[in-house]
Amino acid sequence: MQVNEQAWRNKATLHQNEVESLTTEWRQYRDSGQKHPILDFLFSYYNLKISRLRLWSPGPEITLEGEHDGELLFGYYHSNETSFKLDPSRFPLQRLKNFKWISELLKKTSQKTPVFNCYGVHEWCMIYKSESKRHEELPLRISSKVLEDFVENTPCQCTHFDAYRFFTEDAAPMIQHPLERANQEQYEQSGCLHANMDLYKWAYKLYPFMSGDLLLRCFKLAIECRYLDMQASPYDLSDFNMIPIAVDTPQGKEKYVSEQHRLKKIADPLRLELAAAYDKLIQLCDDVPKT
Repeated sequence: MQVNEQAWRNKATLHQNEVESLTTEWRQYRDSGQKHPILDFLFSYYNLKISRLRLWSPGPEITLEGEHDGELLFGYYHSNETSFKLDPSRFPLQRLKNFKWISELLKKTSQKTPVFNCYGVHEWCMIYKSESKRHEELPLRISSKVLEDFVENTPCQCTHFDAYRFFTEDAAPMIQHPLERANQEQYEQSGCLHANMDLYKWAYKLYPFMSGDLLLRCFKLAIECRYLDMQASPYDLSDFNMIPIAVDTPQGKEKYVSEQHRLKKIADPLRLELAAAYDKLIQLCDDVPKT
């Protein structure tokens, strides 16, 4: 498929404008030297620079007419005098083994029975019986006793290794299924808030060999997941006009589960699209003539 220069430049501009809109609040805090406890996470734990997020890609097998723009496609392109497109032969082939693992993880996660009774206990377990906090700049909205009672009386159903690895020493033994990187495929499931947030990570690892539209849809989902993550945490976020979801109460648990279901419905098709995009690049790379 071939796209004329005016059309793709319009798409690239719309993509950049959407990124600017989605990151306005974060950039305002950053430029004033302040931290934003929710949105900073998307540019610290997740390490795609905003300059890269702003760049639009058509995905593979799309030819763009006009002068080539090496920055646009991160340098993974070939061109002639009148057009350019992504070139899988320029992709670092040593990354394909990891990409095959990611594709399998995405597919297996989709097939697992989702878990909806974790109640966001992971954020509580990260500061359980600890003298320090993950977010030192934020006060807690509950007492130490409420925090300890919630952790001790909530079966720890966490299935996400990258949340579990931040549990305190006292909280770690409470998990029902001990997690490690080696068994991530065994436990990762589609009801998990962090597994759905991580779709953004899997998207930008593949970028630009997938569409900018899919990348931004995953970024938007990550924003929503992160807000829910912190709303259900024990931190006081009233300075950020955020209403807590008190998962230490029956009403809060119900609200959290409802939001988990809503976000899962958004994540499910994204996860399958990402797996297909990984498989497409793997196939394109396999088809590159070996020299």
